[in-house]
Amino acid sequence: MKYKELVLRGYTGDLVVLVFQAVSIFLFINNNPNYLYASWVLVLTLVNPIVGFTSMSMDSIIATEKEFHKVKLFLIFRLRNILIFLPIILMINFFYESNASPWFLLTIAYFLKSFESFVVSFRGLYYREKLISKVNLSKIFGKFGYLIGFGYFLQELDSLSLTLLIILFWNICVFFIYDILISKNMRFLKLSKLLNYKNHNVLFKKYSFLGLNSFLQLIVISLPQLLIERFLSLEILSFVGIVMLFNSAFDTVYLSSINSLRKSYSELVNYREGLNRFIKKIISLFIFYLVSLLIIFNFIGDTLFSIYNQNFLFQIEVMTLVLLGSFLFYTANVINFEYFVNREVVKIFRLLCARALCTALLSYYFVIEFKEYSFGLIYFCSNLIYLLYSLINKRKTTLKK
Repeated sequence: MKYKELVLRGYTGDLVVLVFQAVSIFLFINNNPNYLYASWVLVLTLVNPIVGFTSMSMDSIIATEKEFHKVKLFLIFRLRNILIFLPIILMINFFYESNASPWFLLTIAYFLKSFESFVVSFRGLYYREKLISKVNLSKIFGKFGYLIGFGYFLQELDSLSLTLLIILFWNICVFFIYDILISKNMRFLKLSKLLNYKNHNVLFKKYSFLGLNSFLQLIVISLPQLLIERFLSLEILSFVGIVMLFNSAFDTVYLSSINSLRKSYSELVNYREGLNRFIKKIISLFIFYLVSLLIIFNFIGDTLFSIYNQNFLFQIEVMTLVLLGSFLFYTANVINFEYFVNREVVKIFRLLCARALCTALLSYYFVIEFKEYSFGLIYFCSNLIYLLYSLINKRKTTLKK
């Protein structure tokens, strides 16, 4: 299958998912108090880095793994991690004091996001065979749960926790009906082995750096938001949540390109000239997309924000910084994916450490000094450092070869 066809199929599914996501968040915000959405943003801020660590990029591992018999081990390993890291969430749940009072929502959100992350890992099976249509259907069916959850049950039940439980139940049903039964993947999910920890430590030691890499990627987003909630206001935190909603929508092109072409990338990794041409084509697409996006967004950005009851004077500037930051981040990821295919996880860890360190050093000062603009500035600067360090590292690697 040609690269363009793979990418276009990926876009098709992600576009539908984004429509569901945008509508569900619109219903959430416009039918509920602003502080409730701030609670959801804060819950995700606390939960996502831990979920990212437990995932250990198993979807990419499965999609690029040459030995097929290892796939079952990876999936059970990923599922088992949900139970192993639960005590950490319970501790945060007990000790963290917040203006948005997440409390028990943390535990529910942890199970929801962890199960979603497990399903993402499971989709690595489809990427192995370049079955992008199955990926799309799995995504669409899963995200529809948020539409009915935030669009109907949140208003009917007046409880975010119960709504999240319903969404979790929906996701579990979709997974077993579509991904297991309809797609005939029962052989990959043997729950009888869930409590068999024989190979767990071996896999954990081997892939823990990938978990740390995911954690570092998410802490770049989470740390500034925690400081914004602590030192600024829930209104600004809600605004950042909307910014990241838009950004996740616009990131679809980057993600679809990278995800759909993972297998193709791994097939080219030993052909230096072909790989470089492949990377240049992807980055050229990213540049064209970024320029188009910035032009369009500066024309209709205020209208988009007004849909979600956001009317800040600084919103376009912050969004522009975040869009630029995302372009830098995904461009660096395309350059660095070679290390992932070759399982050079320590190199990736060093690169992401630089990004996270930049965030840690800048966050407090920027939040206090630049206030509403702080998140955009932190996100842009940390990703700029990440790309520059990636280019330097790439040049050193090329010279050695």
